[in-house]
Order: sequence, then C-alpha cells, then structure tokens
Amino acid sequence: MTIKVTAESFIKNPVLKAELSARFPDVLFWDRNTGLTEFCLDAEVLLVGREKIDATFLSQCPQLKHIAKYGVGLDNIDLLACHERGISIGFTPGVNKTSVAEITLGFMLGAAHNVFYTGTALKNGEWIKNGGMQLSGKTIGIIGVGNVGKELIRMLHVFQCKIMVNDIINQDEFYLSNNLIESSKTEIYFNADLISVHVPLTAETHKFISHEAFTAMKSEAVLINTCRGEVVDHEALKTALHQNKIGAYISDVFDPEPYSDEELLKHPRFFGTPHIAGNSTEAVLSMGRSAIHHIMEYVINK
Repeated sequence: MTIKVTAESFIKNPVLKAELSARFPDVLFWDRNTGLTEFCLDAEVLLVGREKIDATFLSQCPQLKHIAKYGVGLDNIDLLACHERGISIGFTPGVNKTSVAEITLGFMLGAAHNVFYTGTALKNGEWIKNGGMQLSGKTIGIIGVGNVGKELIRMLHVFQCKIMVNDIINQDEFYLSNNLIESSKTEIYFNADLISVHVPLTAETHKFISHEAFTAMKSEAVLINTCRGEVVDHEALKTALHQNKIGAYISDVFDPEPYSDEELLKHPRFFGTPHIAGNSTEAVLSMGRSAIHHIMEYVINK
C-alpha cells in the first residue's frame, strides 16, 4: 500500500513524521521537487492539508482510495467527486478549536484595549495613551456556532458579555443553556461591538460579508475573521475601512494566501496574522495525530 503525505505543516513537524513513519515505514513525503499530481499518481492513501483535491486531480490518481485530512475544513476537497470514485475521507471536525478560539479571544481583547493600534504606533515613535474599552459587558456577535464558535462562547463567559449568535442549524437548547441571543445576521451587524465569523466556506458563505453587511455595521464595530478569507468581500472591506464604516478588521485568513495587497495590509485599522490561529504546537500535533488515526482506521477496515 502506497501512503503519501502532501500537508506541508505535517511534513515540517519531526514528531508527526516520526510517528507516522513508525507505523508505516514506507510512507513518502512530498519534497516539492515534483508537481503535486506527479507525486500522488500511484498513491492509495493521501494525507493532505490545504492542497486542492478536485475532480481533475482525482482522475489522474486511479489508485487513490482514502484521503486523511490534516486540519479542519473540507472546502479544498471535492467531496462529490470523491464519493463518485469510492474514495473515503478521514476527517475530525474541531480538532484545533481551542487554538483558534484562543487567538480569536486574543484579537477581541487586543482590539478592545487598543493594544494593536497603540503598540504599532509606539514602534513608530508615537506615544498614544488611548486604552480603548473593556471587553467585559460588551455586545459580541458570533456568526457560526460550530466547534470554534462554541469554544469561544465558553471562554467569553467570564467577561459577562451579551452574546448574539447566528447559525443555519437549530441549536435552541445550547442557546438557552448559555444565555445566548439567537439573532439574524443583520441584527448582529446593527448591534454588535465586535463580530467574529466562524463559518465553513461554502457557496452560501462565499463573500457573504459584503458591502451591505459593512453598511449595516456600527461605525466603531470590529470584525474578526479566523475561518476563511473568502467569506469576506475584500474589495467591499477596503472600501468600508477607507470610508470609516467599521472600526477595524482583524484577520488570520486571506484570499488568496499568501496575501500581499498592501492597500489592506498597510491600512492603519487592519491587523492580522498569517493563518496561524489553528497552528499552535498542541493543535498541530492534534491535527496530525487525527490524520494518522484515520489512516490506521482505513488500513484496519480495508
């Protein structure tokens, strides 16, 4: 059985490489000296990260029977094409939820207390004594109440915030037990001091935060995105920042990645990180071990 690994973060982690190699000594790791398709041609099992696995790719990998996903989100994998070819998917939702929720909370605290703005100014020789506001007691809007959204809600309880939530799935019991306010997206835009987005990337969520959404937001609102860059219309975002329609945009994800648009990156009310939210040391190990587990399950059940 030919097992190949293309996920870059997995390959760069010596612990994960050693653990997988101990179980499957013949496993091969992509060194990027060949193309992705060329490397994967004869694979029966693939351990993938963010690589695009579409129908064209699958048609060139006739031996492929199983894909183990390193990370969360399956938007880079054509699930229908996999199903049609009898290719199984090994995937554990929310495996890095604590890491993503913690950095989101960090963004909220940093934004509320002006940490990012004044800290950057200080490096440029400016002494700006503006401590912002407390996060405690503020109105938080959370769009997408899945694994990360729920973990963030748990962490926010200590701040006694008013939390407005929106999700396409009925979760009345969870909302009631956590004192959450089920709301429309528009109600969140109108009322929230900070808005955090935690939705999967689908046809419905692609650029759903558009010009209309920014127009509805409070002029001092902070939008935080740690799910996928594509859920925000970046042209509408830049217009909203330039026209002072929102207070700030803080993001860990971009479209495309790596991101190089200086119009956004150098805007004084944009703050961001290079897609690191789910890549804490603990999260990397959890994601990698989950993928290894799914390969082992495939082998056992083969």
